Amino acid sequence: MTFMAVVLVMFGTVVHGENIISNVLFDSTSVRLEDAIYDMNKKQKATAYNIANASTPGFRPIRYEDEIQEAIRLYGDSSMLDVVNVDDEMVRSTKIRLKHSAYVRLLSTKIGITKKVVTLGKGG
Repeated sequence: MTFMAVVLVMFGTVVHGENIISNVLFDSTSVRLEDAIYDMNKKQKATAYNIANASTPGFRPIRYEDEIQEAIRLYGDSSMLDVVNVDDEMVRSTKIRLKHSAYVRLLSTKIGITKKVVTLGKGG
């Protein structure tokens, strides 16, 4: 008996069984966490790129919409983001790394819970 068949029997249905499995394994929370992890990866790469090119004359750093909106909210203007301050970029990098770690931990916990449900708590 295949894994899919076992799960279908566990849920007591065969009709639209793949949809049930898909809904359990890839629900909106998992998808949003995965998207957030990829987003943090992109932001981390952009921050590293900004730091690496900080001393390049005329370099314009990569900025994301949330950074621009935060600068406008705090200072009324986003022109300060047009130059690279290595200390600010390091702080930004640390915040991104912490968020990334939290998202990965949440997704891992969610997968672990799903695994327990699917295997009826017997590991596997």
